[in-house]
Amino acid sequence: MHKRYLTLAICCGAVALAGCGSNSSSNSSTGAQVGPPSNTVFRSDLTALCQAGNAAAKKVASNPSKFMAVIEQYLPKFKALTASGSEQAIYSKFVANIQAEVSALKSGDIKGFNAINNKNKALAQQLNAPACA
Repeated sequence: MHKRYLTLAICCGAVALAGCGSNSSSNSSTGAQVGPPSNTVFRSDLTALCQAGNAAAKKVASNPSKFMAVIEQYLPKFKALTASGSEQAIYSKFVANIQAEVSALKSGDIKGFNAINNKNKALAQQLNAPACA
């Protein structure tokens, strides 16, 4: 079971540091973008968020309750990140899938989690964010 939690950490536990790069349009209290960013800024922020979240989740991957706490801590940061243009629809699905993964794990539905996780890997590729896949 610990490997399944690690898979979640790698895919979507990366909710740690939305907008951790310096950007004049970011909100200093949350790190989230204010208004729609350019696609380049969005991808950079999403990549940084996934990398940081993955690192945080890997540290607690063997402890399911701590692992879930990491994901729940970072989910609002994913929600705060804003994509622009055609990427917004894809990113909305990506974030909804993270929430669905959390729900699946809470209910013990590992098969459902894995199916959603695979969908999010494909969406991460569409967003040009391989760190999130």
